[in-house]
This record gives sequence, structure tokens and C-alpha cells, in this order.
Amino acid sequence: MVRKKQSPHGKPPSQRRSAQVDDAGGHANEKIFNLFLFIEGDLVTKLGCRCHEKGGSDRDKLAFLQASVNSDLAEASEFPVPDRYLLVAQGGTRSAGLRHDGYMQLSALGRHLEVFEEVFSHFDGPPNPLTCITPIVDGKPRIEAITRF
Repeated sequence: MVRKKQSPHGKPPSQRRSAQVDDAGGHANEKIFNLFLFIEGDLVTKLGCRCHEKGGSDRDKLAFLQASVNSDLAEASEFPVPDRYLLVAQGGTRSAGLRHDGYMQLSALGRHLEVFEEVFSHFDGPPNPLTCITPIVDGKPRIEAITRF
């Protein structure tokens, strides 16, 4: 079960991000994020992140993140799943956690970045960050979809 929360980053993450441009008309450096969902069984057990500052076009930055998944995974900072996400057992017992299918439902609604709000805050991320999100299942990266903006 997921509790709805207003994003502190302004616009909903489902909106298309605009390219960051510096005063000279070039592509400014910005913080970009390789994000990881660590999954055991059907539960997201923790989150991971490797933050970079990179210039260039959004396409170049995304290609960089995708090429860096394996090395970033080894160096990723780990974060707990936010306690606003609750699992409810058959007996009504509640505990912090998030099922992978719950995350996929958030993703279908364009709300998947809400899971990483504390991560973005930790790295003082921009309002609409460029991200690459990779599920890590049984210790190995798994590509589920590639989404273009």
C-alpha cells in the first residue's frame, strides 16, 4: 500500500524535463542520477544512488548514465525504502516496505521518482532531475524498459 505524498521538487516527475542551458547557450553541468532498486523476491529492500555532475545534451548525459550502471552500482550510496510506504500483512500488521509491483504501479502513473525524494534531497538534487533507474534483482542489473523523454 502506498501513501500519496506531494513532491517537494515542484512539478510532477512525469512532466518532460527541459534541458539545462547555461548563459552562453551551451549545455550547463547539472546533477544527474544513476538510481537503483534492490529487489529480493517481490520486495524492494533498499535504494541506491550514484550522483554525477555532467554537461552536454540530455541524450549524452543519459548515454553516460547507462554506460556507467555497472561501475556506479559498485560505488552507489545506499538508502532505506522511505517509511511512508507500508506493507500490510494478512492479519492487518503493517510494516515499512514497498513491493516491486507497487513501484511499477507508481511508474505507470508517472510517480516513480517519488520513491527517491529523500535521495534527491540528500544530494541537493535539482527539481526535475535526469535519471537512469535500474532494478537490481539477485545482485544483477535488469533492464525492464528504456523510456525516452
